[in-house]
Amino acid sequence: MISRILQGQLKENLKKDKVIILYGARQVGKTTLLKAFESNISESILWINGDLAKYHSIFSAKSKETLTDLIDQHTFLIIDEAQNLPEIGVNLKILHDEFPGLKIIATGSSALQIASKTKEALTGRTVSLHLFPISIAELLRNNSAFDVKNDLHNYLLYGMYPEVIMLQGVSGKKMHLEELSSAYLYKIFCN
Repeated sequence: MISRILQGQLKENLKKDKVIILYGARQVGKTTLLKAFESNISESILWINGDLAKYHSIFSAKSKETLTDLIDQHTFLIIDEAQNLPEIGVNLKILHDEFPGLKIIATGSSALQIASKTKEALTGRTVSLHLFPISIAELLRNNSAFDVKNDLHNYLLYGMYPEVIMLQGVSGKKMHLEELSSAYLYKIFCN
């Protein structure tokens, strides 16, 4: 995994009594970043995938009692794809206000969707972080300046998505980029 600059910002912002909202396009490495981050935490972590239907009824309830059962003894909560959970803004507000000391990170690949569902309810309770594709500075943390400069043409030609950088060969890079772009175009035209 390529070491991301945002890891340090994430760690620093966890010291604040705020819900951290981690924005970023699909495939920029939000989940990977949090999995790496998770491995360095000794606290009890509850990881929720907002894509899973089993969490939808819990978050639809907007109930402290239901959330208490969910949180149990955990001191750290990560909600991946938070924009897919109903009433996520109100529930994050309840979690923040009713569970002092609970550290919360919520991710969303649809910045407009998650912002529209959280901004009003969480006014003054959040820190927003944005994860972008790999930067040159991040590449330089993991590679020599010579290697980065030597591959600069490929970075400019194929972009800086983590998987594209890791893929060997032109055909794999092109195939992955075509898949990403067709998924985005499909979403735009079908919504």
